[in-house]
Amino acid sequence: VLELDGYAVPILQRDVDGWVVLSPCGNEVEVANGLERPAAHVVLDPESATAPIARLIERRLAESGVTTVLSRWADISIDALTRARLAETSGAHVFVSLRLVAGDVALTGPAGVEVVHRADHEESRRRGGLIYAGVTAATDGLESSWPVLDEPGVRPLLNQRGTDFFVVLRESGDAAAVVVDIPGLVSSETIWWLSTSDGQAAIAGAVATAIEQFFGSEASGSGYIDPVELVRDAPLGGSGDECNDPLLPPPSDQ
Repeated sequence: VLELDGYAVPILQRDVDGWVVLSPCGNEVEVANGLERPAAHVVLDPESATAPIARLIERRLAESGVTTVLSRWADISIDALTRARLAETSGAHVFVSLRLVAGDVALTGPAGVEVVHRADHEESRRRGGLIYAGVTAATDGLESSWPVLDEPGVRPLLNQRGTDFFVVLRESGDAAAVVVDIPGLVSSETIWWLSTSDGQAAIAGAVATAIEQFFGSEASGSGYIDPVELVRDAPLGGSGDECNDPLLPPPSDQ
């Protein structure tokens, strides 16, 4: 894995002048400068809103001897395939995509964290259950009303072709991979709490503890729900959004 300016990319091969990497837009690009990271146990895949939480998780896991790679820690758009391939090229056993999402403010109650795990992959399922148990415990003790998500709990999510809906789950190799959705983008109380050091530390501590439990025990967590799978239409590739690749020159210069 090669760390660049605020993000990391998977190394496809090394050459005399540097590396060939998979760029933020999924292109194979030659790069001469960067910091090559050794193998890692965990890939954390935050959005810009959850990057501070991911940094706290990274520091906490380092204290336990668990090495971590972050897909990004700056506000940059990176194709899902590039982020997923970090798990394969780093040799990581765990891949966690951490997102803050909207919920229904008309329905208040427990945070109702949603965790989607790789289909037909027991270790991903266990990974999801441990994170669900930890994060719900961290948020249930708050004196705050949380927006409620439509499908709280732990389950796979398939596309119309019968494979994992999320590209990061389909393409993360053999890692125990999950996407964690926390409803923190609607209620003013939760937005404020998740911007504080206490709020970020609570979520980070719960996720870090769950990862430590995954490596150090046979604990299974909680939150598993039936039906075991949902189906949602999805395009064949990634998000489909236009991607401006920071590792390529502007079109006018090519």
